[in-house]
Amino acid sequence: MTKTQILKLDIFCYVTVSGLFAMFQNEKYRGPIFSWDSFPKMASSHCESSVLVLHPVPKKQHAEAKAYVAKIAHEIAAYLVYRMGK
Repeated sequence: MTKTQILKLDIFCYVTVSGLFAMFQNEKYRGPIFSWDSFPKMASSHCESSVLVLHPVPKKQHAEAKAYVAKIAHEIAAYLVYRMGK
């Protein structure tokens, strides 16, 4: 992937994970099995499943883009939960 594609995917991850993090601060948006411990995995999965819809990349780079956003989203989400103190 190009540097520009990577930067766009980074921004996508920050925006998506931050939005999810803010939304789940409100208890009415959490389901009965929600836990902050599982938030990084959930955020990562959400980014991985939606990235190709919102940020098209060449077909030969689909797997690379999905793996990249899964990793970055997990790192961002884990850091936000850590900073929250949970």
